[in-house]
Amino acid sequence: LAATRKALKRVLPFFGGAFVALVLASVVNLGNVLQAALGTGLVQGQGDNLNVTLGLLGFLVPVALAIGVQSLSLYVSLERFPPQLLWSLSAFYFIGLALTFIGLSWTSAFPWLNIMSGLGMILLAIVLLICSATFLHLMRQGGRLSRHRMRREHSPPDSMQPSQAVIASELKIYGPFVLLIASSYLWALLGALLLICNGLILLFGISPFVSFDAMRYCMAYGFIALFLAGVSVRMLPGFSGRALAGSAWVSALFWLGNATALLRIGPMLLLPVLVAWGDVGVTLYTILVSLSGLVGLVFLICLTVTLWPALQGA
Repeated sequence: LAATRKALKRVLPFFGGAFVALVLASVVNLGNVLQAALGTGLVQGQGDNLNVTLGLLGFLVPVALAIGVQSLSLYVSLERFPPQLLWSLSAFYFIGLALTFIGLSWTSAFPWLNIMSGLGMILLAIVLLICSATFLHLMRQGGRLSRHRMRREHSPPDSMQPSQAVIASELKIYGPFVLLIASSYLWALLGALLLICNGLILLFGISPFVSFDAMRYCMAYGFIALFLAGVSVRMLPGFSGRALAGSAWVSALFWLGNATALLRIGPMLLLPVLVAWGDVGVTLYTILVSLSGLVGLVFLICLTVTLWPALQGA
């Protein structure tokens, strides 16, 4: 019990802030419903933007970061995230979220609040860059330590080769779940860079050169979806005591998940080029975005098939 409390205390800032953001998102959503019911039946863009920002950057992303801190040290041979750095980053993250929320809430009445929103987004992006880069660095370092430990524990004294049997056994049971998680943090890095671009657009009042939605899809499709898939295929078998459908399904998850994100985000980043191509470019954009939805559906079906045997034993 003491160990559980200590573990929860480490990530309490992220979990606590995430659930406060969830409550705010619920209040904003209720206001959107009332506004739509009493008005034209459509939710205003400002209210929808607030709801998506709170739900994605306020709730889902902090929860994913907290899960990463707690679970990756157990399942990916990852060193513990430095506690002091974790608390400091969470404080800066939710300060950035508060600035973004305040700016987006009243920017229609006070246009100068765009500066506050821009600063908040840049602060959020800096924290995400630090967290993602740190996780990737620790995962790489953890992999080296794991191989060193395998070499020491499973190899003959006169041999310097790691135990290929142990590595093959891990891959056979869980598949390339580490690649799933690592790729999710790469998408988080891209999302953070796009968030910086969004912040600079608001801060300096320049014309948007990248869609604001590109960052949202990058975080949702690229980071959250792939991260949760990677963690679930490693954690659920341990909870249920039953195996996955097969490691090949995890490999399929890696390719399908990244393809979904690439087909959705790539066209948005290349939209100015596609528009310059005229009708051909617009048609290509529509085809690629439609394919992302189809591939995403296959990804969800694949995830269900992968986890189903383990879920039956839960």
